[in-house]
Amino acid sequence: MQTKKNTMKTSIKLTILFWALSTTFTACRKDPSPTPAAPVVTGQLAIAITNTADSSILALNQYYKDANGDSISVSIFNYYISNIVLTTDSGKTFAETNSYHLVQQAVQGSGNFTIANVPVGNYTSVSFLIGVDSLHNVSGAQTGQLDPVNGMFWDWNTGYIMAKMEGTASVSGSPRFFQLHIGGFSGQYSALRKVTITLQQPVTVTNSGLVTAFMHADAMSWFKTPHLINMSTFPSTMSPNASSVLIADNYANMFGVDSVK
Repeated sequence: MQTKKNTMKTSIKLTILFWALSTTFTACRKDPSPTPAAPVVTGQLAIAITNTADSSILALNQYYKDANGDSISVSIFNYYISNIVLTTDSGKTFAETNSYHLVQQAVQGSGNFTIANVPVGNYTSVSFLIGVDSLHNVSGAQTGQLDPVNGMFWDWNTGYIMAKMEGTASVSGSPRFFQLHIGGFSGQYSALRKVTITLQQPVTVTNSGLVTAFMHADAMSWFKTPHLINMSTFPSTMSPNASSVLIADNYANMFGVDSVK
C-alpha cells in the first residue's frame, strides 16, 4: 500500500515538473519575426494644363466670343488646383501630399507640374478642388503657392481667391472692364468646387519613364454652363456673394483631358 502511495506521489511530482518545464520553454520561445512588407513601387505623373478659349489656345488681351455673343478679352486668368486624388481601375486611391498648385496664364509653365511617389498602376480618374480647402484658408500666413504675395488672398476672414479673371467685355461695341475674383470657403457662398474627371484611357504609371496627362481649362466656360452669363448686365464681383457662386458653378466645368503620353 505504501508503495502505491509513493508511486502516486512520484507521478504527481513528475507531472508538475513536466508542466513547469513546458511553461518555461513556452515563455522563453521567441515569436518569429514578422515578414517585412514589400516596398511600394512608385513612379511619377506629370500634369500639363493649357488654358483655352473654346478650342483656341488662350491669348491674353485678345477678343473671343462667349456663349452669349459678347466679345471677351482676358487680361488676368488665375486659379488654384488642390487636393489631387488619383483612382485606379481597382478602386484604390492616391492623394498627393502638399497638393496646391497655382496656375497663372501670365506665368509660363505654371500649368505644368509633376506628382511624385505615385504607386505604379492603371489610373482611371482624377479628382481635385478648384480653390484652396477650408483648413488652409484659416491656417495663418503660408508660403510657396499659397503665399499671399501671389495676389490670390483677401484676408483671414474671407480667405483665398479660388479663381480670378479680369478683362474687357465688348457689349454692343462699348468696352466694359470686368473683375471676377471668386472666393469664399464656407456657407452658402462657398466657391470651392470638386472636379472628377474619368479618363477615356487609363493612365499607366510605372517606375521607369514619365507619363503625362495633357489637360485644358476653357476660360469661356465661365460664361456658359450651367448659367448663361450676360456680361452687359453681370456685375464685377470682388467678394463671396450670389454672383460669385454662379461663376463657380460654371468654372467647375472648364476642365478636360485631351491625351495621355
